[in-house]
Amino acid sequence: MMDVLASTPGKMVLLGDYAVLEGAPALVMGVNRHAKVRISAKAGGVAEVMAPDMNVSQVPLRIGADGLPEWLGTAEQNDKLRLVDQVLRGLHAEGLAPPPGRGFSLQLDTSEFFDMGADGRSKLGLGSSAALTVALASAVAVFVGRGAATANRRVWLEHLLQLH
Repeated sequence: MMDVLASTPGKMVLLGDYAVLEGAPALVMGVNRHAKVRISAKAGGVAEVMAPDMNVSQVPLRIGADGLPEWLGTAEQNDKLRLVDQVLRGLHAEGLAPPPGRGFSLQLDTSEFFDMGADGRSKLGLGSSAALTVALASAVAVFVGRGAATANRRVWLEHLLQLH
């Protein structure tokens, strides 16, 4: 069984935070908070997704005959995994998604992007969804044997920007 691990740092926008929405440049730096993804082969044709920091555990998923994800969890669970769905659909369009009938276990961890304060858990605003997109897409590409797609960083970045 093959395990693929990916970890991507978050980011902090130092200058130009909202200006980038209008096409202006910004100054950004990586931070020491990481999104982590582990994908492992699993017997059977049903996958499972776990994201403990989002209160999601063992949500069943099947890659349908058309190659697109079919979520088998509750509506609430599926809603929490919209980003995963979007990434898998984008990877499918690029020919980089798991094939139909392939089982796998997907573990997502973005817990470093949250802080436990007196008022409970709060998001730090360090780009967790972008970091998770990069880690997830990269791990899946390697898992399906298409890791070479990530080799040209500029081309891969363009794919990731469209996915996110």
